[in-house]
Amino acid sequence: MFVWLRQSGSVIGLSILALVMGIVLLGGPGSIASADSALTEGDTASATGVLSAALVTARYEQTDPHLAYAGVWYTYPKSEASGGSYGRANSNGSWVAIRFNGTCLDWIAMKGTTTGKADVYLDGSFVTTVDLTSSTAVYNLKVWSTGVLPEGEHTVRIAWNPTNTSGKYITLDAVVVTGELLYPAATITGLNPKCGLTAGNSQVVINGTGLAGATAVWFGEVPASEFEVQGPSRIVAVAPPHEPGTVQVRVETPSGITADTEADDYTYLETIVPAITALAPNCASSAGGERIVITGSGFVDLSGATAVMFGETPAAGYA
Repeated sequence: MFVWLRQSGSVIGLSILALVMGIVLLGGPGSIASADSALTEGDTASATGVLSAALVTARYEQTDPHLAYAGVWYTYPKSEASGGSYGRANSNGSWVAIRFNGTCLDWIAMKGTTTGKADVYLDGSFVTTVDLTSSTAVYNLKVWSTGVLPEGEHTVRIAWNPTNTSGKYITLDAVVVTGELLYPAATITGLNPKCGLTAGNSQVVINGTGLAGATAVWFGEVPASEFEVQGPSRIVAVAPPHEPGTVQVRVETPSGITADTEADDYTYLETIVPAITALAPNCASSAGGERIVITGSGFVDLSGATAVMFGETPAAGYA
């Protein structure tokens, strides 16, 4: 017998068997336990464990914020797809990670003539390669499952296979999870720029994974003046004032706080001397009037710049 419930995903079914077992074991109404078989404290703990195993099953669309994407993904609208759209990617380094607490995950995908191979990893280990190729387009299709896993935290990662023919896609339409989705562990992979003035007020782009749902950004022990989450892999923050030195930038999410790595180091400087590394183009007509792109480092805050010089001649304009 099943009881139908609803949570953040789709309609779910909950087996009533575990509930009945829990009532029997705990000596509730209809219990078959006698005085000679009364439950001890240890038995009660065991019965509670039975109850905790009554997990729910729900479907989550590929747009769910719990999913962590890397690389370049596109949302493709299609009425036949689960939820009216599916996600797809066709470049090396593109993957999606799904972290959950439970016992099973089913991968729902689209197969067709433009799709290729995807590598599947479970809890960090390679499991299999799934070929999504089909002579006709098929939507809302279960293409792989974890099977029954030990109850607990697990992570499934689906990645574009580098042997794919150029342009071939991997797809994610939805996932069906027995248990609950968890926010991915957030990571910071880079900052741009990596330094700024002690006065603060510089925009800093934070790149990483699992950044969706961020609740705070810290520069050392000082919160960012403001920040905007632009997706699961990007946050734009405004650095607060701070004394000179290198600090750790941290992002706080529902899954925890990002771990400290070299990628999150941000240096506060009292003054910054710009350094030029390239000009494009690096030659021009003597008549002038051409646009020159100046590339370099230390271009953090040029609001006080008074001139750009070509030799002893100031530029006609700059921005």
